[in-house]
Formats: sequence, C-alpha cells, structure tokens
Amino acid sequence: MPFDSAQALVTTKDIITLGISVLALTLSVVSTIYSAWRQRREAERQFRQRITDITDTLINSVAKVTLMDYLPSDQRSSNHEYVRGTEIQRIAARVRQADYLITDDTARLLTDVDYLAIAQAFGLVGDSVQAERYWALTLEFSQRPFYSATNRRLYGFYLFSQGRPDDGRGQYERAIRDVTESQETRDDQKCVEVGWIYEDWMQSEARFQFPDRAQAMRDRAKAAYQKIGDEAQRQWRLANLERTLQLYSGQAPPEASAPGTTTLTPDAPLTSVDPTRAVPS
Repeated sequence: MPFDSAQALVTTKDIITLGISVLALTLSVVSTIYSAWRQRREAERQFRQRITDITDTLINSVAKVTLMDYLPSDQRSSNHEYVRGTEIQRIAARVRQADYLITDDTARLLTDVDYLAIAQAFGLVGDSVQAERYWALTLEFSQRPFYSATNRRLYGFYLFSQGRPDDGRGQYERAIRDVTESQETRDDQKCVEVGWIYEDWMQSEARFQFPDRAQAMRDRAKAAYQKIGDEAQRQWRLANLERTLQLYSGQAPPEASAPGTTTLTPDAPLTSVDPTRAVPS
C-alpha cells in the first residue's frame, strides 16, 4: 500500500473514532441533562403535592374553626374551647410546615390560592407578621384581574379586622379598579363584581362600627347592581343587599342565603366570615 494511501486510511479511521467519541460524549451529556431535568420535575411534582395537601388541610381546618365560631354560645359543647384550641394548634403546625418548605426556588410553584390559604391561616393563629407577608404574595401571584380583585377584597376585610380600616379601604378601591379597568369582563358581570365588592366593603364598615360609611357603600353597591341588565339577577342582588344591611342593624333575622352567597349574623365573631367565598359567575 502506498504511503499516502495508508496515511489517508489512518486519518479517516481517526476521524471516525473521534466522531464516535464526540457522539458518545454528546449522548452522555444529553442523557445527564435529561436525567437531571426529570429528577427536578419529579422533585417539583412531589413538592407541589405536599403543598396541595397542606393547603387542603388548612382550608378544611379554617372552615371547621369558622363553623365552630358560628355556633351560638348556648349551643356549644362543654369542650368547645378545647376542640377549637386543638384545631388552631393543627393549623399552626401545618402552616409553619408550609412556610418551611417554601424557598426562593419553590415559591414560583405556588398559586395565589395557596398563598391565600397560608395568609388566612397565619391570621387565624395570630401571626400577623407572617400573615402580612403571605397576603403580599397572594396579590403578587394573582394571575388575572378577576382573581386580583377577589384577593384584594379579602385582604381589605383582613385589614379592617386588624384595626387598619384606611388600609382596608385602599384595598377595596384597588379591587374595584381591577374590575373596572379589565377588558375581559362582560358588562353585566362587571356590574355584579363591582356591586359585590361594595357590598363586602359595606359589611366591613358595618362590622367594625362605621355606620355612615357602611350606608355610603350600600348606596354605591345599589348603584352598581341597578345597572345589571338581567332583571332577575338585578332584583335578587338588590333585595339581598338590603337584607344584608338589615342583618347588621338587627332589623331582620338571618335566613338561608341564595346559592353563591353567605348568611351573616350581626353578632358573629370576626373569624366567622367565610373568607373564601367567590364572586358568582
């Protein structure tokens, strides 16, 4: 074999060998990256499942305490306070577990619903510092104007309960702007949502002893509801608005609510308002 031909053959073999080595290395790197990606995704899935379980427990426990607080004193069992205290302890343990699990890397895996449940749980156990932190995250992670308005409305009530009515009013105002400036809400739905925010605002003012402001919010809610085009929806909203205000003034006994609303009693404790009710569609 001539020298040049032998040299060319060696060079070709070297190139093939090098190509195979590069391909093997590439496949190895790709395999490593894919394996790391799958491990990360699995870790995220497991984290998400743990947070979902905790959130579900918190919602159920907060609801249980809320129902206990609704009971009139003459209907409470002898161990009422013990059972309530135990449930509060369970809430405290679970909400602190959630806080421990949430890091800068995992915060993005939660939704506003998760943060809302955590904020309300911290508020119920009395940790106002942590509650405030998670209320801020609830608002930050609200994905659409509808959810932003709903969460601000709930935050507004919380601020009233903390003796910060002016801050609470600010959140109600922001909630109304979220709705009125949104391009995704139909006219009737927008009237319903704005009216509901004003109605909730009215309840906060009435509950925390601002009767004149409560009346003003009632007038604004009424004006919003009167713009609803659907006759049946408009009349029901207006009637329910008047009854809700009467409940706070003690002029009407509580009775069952229509679907999508919550019955409130004038002397219900602060924790008895259902903080998770959604604006009906």
